[in-house]
Amino acid sequence: MRLYLSKSTTNVDPLWIEFANPSGILKKYSLGSADFLATTVADSNWHHYAITMLSKSSGVQTRFY
Repeated sequence: MRLYLSKSTTNVDPLWIEFANPSGILKKYSLGSADFLATTVADSNWHHYAITMLSKSSGVQTRFY
């Protein structure tokens, strides 16, 4: 599992989570909504975010708070 912040500031969700299964296949999920931008995160202020994950037969359900 990898959680990362995209440095792009245009039309890209800034927070992503990536999982690899035993076969090496990567699944990538965006965290946050359309109005959540990299400039919101990288503004030289402290922020607190929480992420929950639940494994389901259809994939991983993520919630971003």
